[in-house]
Amino acid sequence: MTLRELACPRCGQPVVCGATQGACDCFELRLDQAQRDAIAAVFQDCLCLRCLREIQSGAPVQVPGLTSRPKA
Repeated sequence: MTLRELACPRCGQPVVCGATQGACDCFELRLDQAQRDAIAAVFQDCLCLRCLREIQSGAPVQVPGLTSRPKA
């Protein structure tokens, strides 16, 4: 499997996700269940580390003025 390259759906910055290879930088973050549930309810794909760290620190999941694609 290869690394996935995408744009962060929260801020638009590039994201390189290694989760499919079993090693992604986001694995080191500790988000509580409520934060993980809120992210999954708003976004369909991986967020960048900066956004995940902001959410971990208490920032809202949804950035004001940014629209995300609703989950199908």
